[in-house]
Amino acid sequence: MEIKEEISEAGHSSGMGMKHPDSGNHVMVPKRRKSDDGNSMCSSVQDSVEISEHNQSLPRKKSSLRTQLAQQIHSSSTKTMKKPVYPVRPAHVHSSGLSQAGNYALDQTCLLAVFRYLPPETLVTCSLVCKLWSNISVDPALWKRMNCAEYKLTASLLTAIVRRQPEHLIMDWISLGKRQVTWLISRIPSLKHLSLQGTPLQAVLGLHTCMCPPLQILDLSFVAGLNDSAIREILSPPKDSRPGLADSKSRLRNLKMLKLAGTDISDVALRYITQGLPSLTHLDISSCQRITDAAIAQIGTSSAAIKTLIELDLSCCKLITELSLDHLAKCDALTRLDLSHVPQVTTQAVIKFASTSKNDLQLHDIKLVDKRKVAQ
Repeated sequence: MEIKEEISEAGHSSGMGMKHPDSGNHVMVPKRRKSDDGNSMCSSVQDSVEISEHNQSLPRKKSSLRTQLAQQIHSSSTKTMKKPVYPVRPAHVHSSGLSQAGNYALDQTCLLAVFRYLPPETLVTCSLVCKLWSNISVDPALWKRMNCAEYKLTASLLTAIVRRQPEHLIMDWISLGKRQVTWLISRIPSLKHLSLQGTPLQAVLGLHTCMCPPLQILDLSFVAGLNDSAIREILSPPKDSRPGLADSKSRLRNLKMLKLAGTDISDVALRYITQGLPSLTHLDISSCQRITDAAIAQIGTSSAAIKTLIELDLSCCKLITELSLDHLAKCDALTRLDLSHVPQVTTQAVIKFASTSKNDLQLHDIKLVDKRKVAQ
């Protein structure tokens, strides 16, 4: 008995055992560790969850602070928010092939063949039918020529022009700016015919860039303020350059037709034209009140103009006299000459010029000389 009591007292004092409820004897039952206890396990899991939530709440707080800061900057700023800049790409060239199991209303080849006969206004209406019709209606093959004369200039109009990639673009009597013209022509590399009648002078100066396409026809008639210095600037080599390529000549050197009717140019501009445009075949300087016989003399002394010039319009140039006919007689390729409403040139002088020409010219109208047509 003493031994059992000593054992029980020792076990009780050491905390290694407990009394079993079913018997009076003392048995040795090991106690659980604190880490094995269920409550302690739940508390440890809860602590880890709180730590992870705290780590996740940090970026949320940062984003909320950034949002608040952005709102404060936007509310205190007086500048207007600008739209994001995005590229404008040409329309996709559609490939042939029947689609939708023989549905000709959705066949790209058939639609493109039909759309060729529709006017531009109808093509715009067709673009509202569905996505496929919208994509086909802006195919560059349908928009070889775009007439935007007297339109209101908007960003959507410039985007529509770039998407259609026309070869003949008419932008007459539109309030264009220099940056708008530069942005537009740099994105239409296939442009050949450009008309800027009645536009501001700054729009014309936008052609002086290395990204200008190789135009063949340029119409700058009735551009207010277009003088000799402006002609010299647009016909000079561009000051900017493309990566790895610098132009030593004018980007307009391939022009074949130039129209400068009603501008403020003088005889000096004709020197720039004859020197900078060696391939010029058609020249319109009608209603230019400062043009004299000296300008025509420069045409007669230019070797390139003598060989290439085919048509010349001098109508309403009041300072031109019959001396100009002697200079124009040297032009071997000249087949059309308009001297109507030129008071100092008589009809008899024009008839004499036509009779002595090598190109079989005849007088069609009052002081209008044209090549004789062969009767069939």
